[in-house]
Amino acid sequence: MTAAWLLLLASAAAATAAATPWDGLTSHKAPSPLASDAVTSDWPRFLGPADKPASPETRLLPSFPETGPPLVWECTRGDSYASPAIAAGRLFLFHNRNSRETIDCLDAITG
Repeated sequence: MTAAWLLLLASAAAATAAATPWDGLTSHKAPSPLASDAVTSDWPRFLGPADKPASPETRLLPSFPETGPPLVWECTRGDSYASPAIAAGRLFLFHNRNSRETIDCLDAITG
């Protein structure tokens, strides 16, 4: 099964499942608004949309501050051999949490 099909199935399951609070999610601050002419892109698989570890997005910071970018939210995660996938405004996290293989679907902006 291709990654696109898995993402489609996960998205459909997430859309029909009721959102439940997750104690592993920590919110820090509201995200800064994007520039009106910013180009954004999904990151649907390992190495990104073009299978290169480079983002086609525009209007990004030329470099991060020494302390790193400001955190908007973060989450705990279990063991995983997959990178997160970002598509349609959602972040899909495939991991093993509490001895269970799990797919978590989070809002990419707010967690």
